[in-house]
Amino acid sequence: MTNHKNESVNFSFSFWKESPGETGGYVVEDEKIQVEGITTNKVQVIYSNKEEEEI
Repeated sequence: MTNHKNESVNFSFSFWKESPGETGGYVVEDEKIQVEGITTNKVQVIYSNKEEEEI
């Protein structure tokens, strides 16, 4: 993830099969860069299989 200050951090999250619309949990690499909040614009997603999508 790269924030509006152009600071980058790696992170991961998971979804539970029983609740597909909710995040099951996440791992933060650097809490000073990645803070909890709401994303209001589109983001570029790179999946573990290397596929990319803007959502």
